[in-house]
Amino acid sequence: MNTTEIDMKSDNLTNHFQKQGLWNKPCDKAEDEINHILKNKESENRLNEITDRPITVSEVNKVIKSLKMKKFPGPDAIVIQVI
Repeated sequence: MNTTEIDMKSDNLTNHFQKQGLWNKPCDKAEDEINHILKNKESENRLNEITDRPITVSEVNKVIKSLKMKKFPGPDAIVIQVI
Protein backbone atom coordinates (compact mmCIF):
# COMPACT_ATOMS: atom_id res chain seq x y z
CA MET A 1 0.00 0.00 0.00
CA ASN A 2 1.47 3.34 -0.97
CA THR A 3 1.25 6.59 0.95
CA THR A 4 -1.53 7.98 -1.27
CA GLU A 5 -3.74 5.00 -0.46
CA ILE A 6 -2.95 5.31 3.24
CA ASP A 7 -3.75 9.04 3.15
CA MET A 8 -7.07 8.34 1.39
CA LYS A 9 -8.03 5.69 3.96
CA SER A 10 -7.02 8.01 6.76
CA ASP A 11 -9.12 10.84 5.28
CA ASN A 12 -12.10 8.50 4.85
CA LEU A 13 -11.86 7.35 8.47
CA THR A 14 -11.48 10.92 9.69
CA ASN A 15 -14.55 12.03 7.70
CA HIS A 16 -16.55 9.05 8.92
CA PHE A 17 -15.87 9.70 12.60
CA GLN A 18 -16.34 13.45 12.29
CA LYS A 19 -19.87 12.80 10.99
CA GLN A 20 -20.77 10.59 13.96
CA GLY A 21 -23.18 12.28 16.31
CA LEU A 22 -24.37 14.80 13.74
CA TRP A 23 -28.14 14.95 13.50
CA ASN A 24 -29.80 14.78 10.12
CA LYS A 25 -33.33 16.12 9.91
CA PRO A 26 -35.68 13.34 8.79
CA CYS A 27 -37.56 13.77 5.55
CA ASP A 28 -41.00 15.40 5.77
CA LYS A 29 -42.82 12.07 5.35
CA ALA A 30 -40.87 10.49 8.21
CA GLU A 31 -41.45 13.55 10.37
CA ASP A 32 -45.21 13.39 9.67
CA GLU A 33 -45.26 9.69 10.60
CA ILE A 34 -43.38 10.39 13.82
CA ASN A 35 -45.78 13.20 14.76
CA HIS A 36 -48.77 10.96 14.00
CA ILE A 37 -47.38 8.17 16.21
CA LEU A 38 -46.66 10.63 19.03
CA LYS A 39 -50.20 12.05 18.90
CA ASN A 40 -51.62 8.53 19.14
CA LYS A 41 -49.37 7.77 22.10
CA GLU A 42 -50.48 10.95 23.86
CA SER A 43 -54.10 9.88 23.62
CA GLU A 44 -53.23 6.37 24.84
CA ASN A 45 -51.37 7.76 27.86
CA ARG A 46 -54.34 9.47 29.44
CA LEU A 47 -54.75 8.67 33.11
CA ASN A 48 -56.54 5.47 33.97
CA GLU A 49 -58.61 6.00 37.12
CA ILE A 50 -57.97 2.47 38.41
CA THR A 51 -54.30 1.90 37.62
CA ASP A 52 -52.98 5.44 38.00
CA ARG A 53 -54.37 6.37 41.38
CA PRO A 54 -51.98 6.43 44.37
CA ILE A 55 -51.37 3.16 46.20
CA THR A 56 -52.91 3.21 49.68
CA VAL A 57 -51.42 1.89 52.91
CA SER A 58 -54.31 -0.54 53.26
CA GLU A 59 -53.54 -2.00 49.81
CA VAL A 60 -49.90 -2.51 50.78
CA ASN A 61 -50.91 -4.15 54.07
CA LYS A 62 -53.33 -6.45 52.26
CA VAL A 63 -50.60 -7.62 49.87
CA ILE A 64 -48.08 -8.13 52.68
CA LYS A 65 -50.58 -10.28 54.61
CA SER A 66 -51.17 -12.42 51.52
CA LEU A 67 -47.45 -13.28 51.13
CA LYS A 68 -46.55 -16.86 51.98
CA MET A 69 -43.87 -17.57 54.56
CA LYS A 70 -40.84 -19.81 53.97
CA LYS A 71 -40.56 -18.94 50.29
CA PHE A 72 -37.36 -18.06 48.49
CA PRO A 73 -36.68 -14.34 48.12
CA GLY A 74 -36.99 -12.62 44.79
CA PRO A 75 -34.26 -10.73 42.94
CA ASP A 76 -34.16 -8.13 45.72
CA ALA A 77 -33.06 -10.90 48.19
CA ILE A 78 -35.58 -9.75 50.81
CA VAL A 79 -37.23 -12.64 52.64
CA ILE A 80 -40.88 -12.40 53.67
CA GLN A 81 -40.00 -12.64 57.37
CA VAL A 82 -38.22 -9.25 57.10
CA ILE A 83 -41.30 -7.59 55.65
